[in-house]
Amino acid sequence: MTTLKYWNTGGTWNENVYTQNGLTFTFNNDGTIDVSGTATGRTNIVLDVYYPLNTEDGYRFNDLDGFVLSGCPTGGAWNRYSLSLQMTDSPWTSAAQDTGSGAIIDKSVLPSNVTTVAFYLSIYASYPTSSLTFKPMFCTQEDWSVTHDYTPYRGAPNSDLTGLEAEDRAALAEVVDSGAKNLLRGYSNSSAAGTATVQPDSYIVKLTGSAQPGSITFTEPCTVINSGVYKLKLDLTGTFSSIGLWDSDGDVSVLDTTSSGTYDVNLISGHHYYLFHYTSSSKTLNATIKFMLCTPAKYQLSSVTVPYQYQTKNSFCEYKRITSSTSLNSSGISYTAESNGVYRFTALAANSNSVPQELAIYHRQSSSGSAYLLTRAIQPSDGNDSLVISGIVLCQTGGVISLSSRYSASANNTHGLLVEKVFDMSYVYE
Repeated sequence: MTTLKYWNTGGTWNENVYTQNGLTFTFNNDGTIDVSGTATGRTNIVLDVYYPLNTEDGYRFNDLDGFVLSGCPTGGAWNRYSLSLQMTDSPWTSAAQDTGSGAIIDKSVLPSNVTTVAFYLSIYASYPTSSLTFKPMFCTQEDWSVTHDYTPYRGAPNSDLTGLEAEDRAALAEVVDSGAKNLLRGYSNSSAAGTATVQPDSYIVKLTGSAQPGSITFTEPCTVINSGVYKLKLDLTGTFSSIGLWDSDGDVSVLDTTSSGTYDVNLISGHHYYLFHYTSSSKTLNATIKFMLCTPAKYQLSSVTVPYQYQTKNSFCEYKRITSSTSLNSSGISYTAESNGVYRFTALAANSNSVPQELAIYHRQSSSGSAYLLTRAIQPSDGNDSLVISGIVLCQTGGVISLSSRYSASANNTHGLLVEKVFDMSYVYE
């Protein structure tokens, strides 16, 4: 948002809403842009600017075969509304314009020595005639060939952050492909410390009530796969005591604060973390809290607080607490393949409130087909750790990958399933 406000100064900003020439642009957390009103004159919005010769920031055009610019609503035209890519080595020239069906950009159009590339949203006078939603996306032709579905910004293709993102994807709570960087998901809870109500967007919580001494948790536990320093961003307003990040495995507070800010927190692999509120004396609560926990790499890309997300362009991750059984039963977490291909799966049965004894992954050729065991993990007789398994499977369209578990006692435990398509095989069957 800071970049948008820097490049667009001809109108008026009110947080994430920009008005100019009779138009109102609402910039949403998922990267989409809602446009209402009718333009009184031609209006150009600079969406982003890149410097390709800077390898820390830019698209290295000579390393990739081609791109696609997409996201303009249907009905666009050069003299109505469109998305465009402009480049300069002085003067500015147009490399592509999307008017509703995606613009293919050949590698030859984008020379390796181009100094500046800018993405524009343009609307001419007397348009639009009704409200529009733009979903600007710039991706490789290879990604476009897999799916045309919109995905929020996730960093420059082939950038130096790619390796870090691949490492993050190994963690069920760290899906990063679509900018889904908030590792904490809220849930409602009540205790002696008052009531926590999580808003539908899942990263804003209201603390209310007459609180007695004690603590209250208001996020789902996050299981950290990779040890390291993470970023915790807190925006605190109203009347409250202290907010903290709790390590439930180490039984220790990682952070305890009364101030808004972004904090570096050192997290340990395999441990579960959640946010809590604590008061040492009776207190009337009336507070609003926004929270985000993410990796430094994702925070570097954007520090805007976003909700916990788990659905991405070409992968699926569900991560939630489930009442477990002492018998091997379905967790209710499953993924249905949208197309033919080879899929990689990773599954987790966490030791949250009781010890997982067995974790299994099943495959069905269809939702009503017979279930076949793909792989499973068994807890050693003297073990008390979380169980994690992974593997690959060939799925036809409609094939189902599902997770089942068995625990030492019936309790509320954290489960997760991550599925990623690693090879497209549509041509084999079609």
